[in-house]
Amino acid sequence: ISDWSSDVCSSDLFPSHDREATDIKYKKALEDANNILIDSVGGSSKTLLKKKQELEDLGYETAMIMTYVSPITSLERNMKRDRSLLPSIVIRSWRDVNKNIDTYKQAFGDNFTLVNLDPEGANKEFDEDYIYNTFIKPLGQVGKEKSPEEIAKSKAESEQIYSDIKQSLKSQPKFDTEEQAKSKITNFINK
Repeated sequence: ISDWSSDVCSSDLFPSHDREATDIKYKKALEDANNILIDSVGGSSKTLLKKKQELEDLGYETAMIMTYVSPITSLERNMKRDRSLLPSIVIRSWRDVNKNIDTYKQAFGDNFTLVNLDPEGANKEFDEDYIYNTFIKPLGQVGKEKSPEEIAKSKAESEQIYSDIKQSLKSQPKFDTEEQAKSKITNFINK
């Protein structure tokens, strides 16, 4: 999808890392009735769908482009970032985002595009030992020492998250091909 022309991708991009600046730009774009592209992780369907409804109430047509990578690819890319997150945050975020795929498909209908951006040959397994030894153990102790109760709580949360992810990986969503995604987005923009 990297070869789309600028006229296909000619909306304002609002990075989600600077909330105050994003809100100001968003309000200004609404006042000026500009096209808007909102960059969002998508972990909170309630927040995203509220924004969708707000835009539709103002007369905008909405669409969603969702990108997918496996949990291991998420962790590998996170390690390469200048400002990486703790692996536990990446894993929790992956779970929260991906459990919303069906919700977003239903909400956006034909205006929903899901693209798989896993590289060729990506590790699509969810091996807890591999994750621990590759991404968590090398970090050593992070933060303050935990009490036995905190350790038990963290372990239970991790087990639930891992269970949720394994369940999610059992049934891969249906992805749009690059051509289907380009076609859907071009048709949406040219309405």
